[in-house]
Amino acid sequence: RRYKAFSGFCLEPQVWPDAPNRPYFPQATLWPGQIYHHVTEYRFRLP
Repeated sequence: RRYKAFSGFCLEPQVWPDAPNRPYFPQATLWPGQIYHHVTEYRFRLP
C-alpha cells in the first residue's frame, strides 16, 4: 500500500480485545503482585 505525503497510520498494541468474555483467549487480567512485561518491536524497511 502506498501512502501520500502527510499520510499516517497508527500502531496500537494491546491485550486481546474482549478477553474477559472469551475463555479461549489469553488471560488479560493483571492481579495484584503479578508482574507484566512485554516487548513490542517494529521494523520497517523503506525501498
